[in-house]
Amino acid sequence: MSTYRTQGIIIRRSNFGESSLILNVYTKDYGKIEAVARSARKPKGKLKGHLELFLLSDFIFAYGKSIDRIANSFSLENYENVKNNLNISFGAYYISELTDRVTENGYKNERMYYLFKETMDFLNSLCVDDALKYYLAIIQYQINVMQLSGFFPEINKCVICKEDITLEENAFSFSYGGVAGKKCVCNDDSAIDIDNDAIKIMRLLQIDKRDANIYRNNIKNNIKIISKLKVKKKTIFQLIRLMNKFIENNIERKINSVVFLRVV
Repeated sequence: MSTYRTQGIIIRRSNFGESSLILNVYTKDYGKIEAVARSARKPKGKLKGHLELFLLSDFIFAYGKSIDRIANSFSLENYENVKNNLNISFGAYYISELTDRVTENGYKNERMYYLFKETMDFLNSLCVDDALKYYLAIIQYQINVMQLSGFFPEINKCVICKEDITLEENAFSFSYGGVAGKKCVCNDDSAIDIDNDAIKIMRLLQIDKRDANIYRNNIKNNIKIISKLKVKKKTIFQLIRLMNKFIENNIERKINSVVFLRVV
């Protein structure tokens, strides 16, 4: 039996047959993997309890003809605080679904893995009073998961006239995919107003796509910035709604768990 080993986080699970599971795992070395866990729901199955959602594990996969199989799993981090705090778990559901929607099976992206893992680590460190940090972490994830997917919105130049954006009256055009001056979007029904602070946050939280290890350090630095930012809740909610709509327009799929964030 040919096998391979890697670390990953379970981002989706569903029942399969009478006693098995189908899992989507986002891994460090192979990107997203869809695999079956045979007999994982049996009371005495060896994998029972080791394949919960959001679990970071060391996996051993066995190659299969149509779908690979999870041969073994060793838990590394169960993100207990995420699971025990309902509001924080909603954020984990959202970024997990978002990751699942924007990635294809078998396409390695180590930066995506680090973005997901470091965001989960940060969410796990929060307490119930850290709502501002929680929402800013979601925004950072939205912005950078789209950048890694090749769909980052234009935020520096007007998407219509190509002139530099000045922090005056601006709008976000979903038809053109970015920020535009108010004068340029007068006939664009898709455009909505965007305030200056929202544009500044998008610029601030965008992570430079460099070497994977440098990228990971940049995520950590961004998280330190998030911990100190003071932003109006109105601006934060506007950005989450805007980015979610931008994401759905580009991937042409609905992110169902956005309703859990309570911003729409």
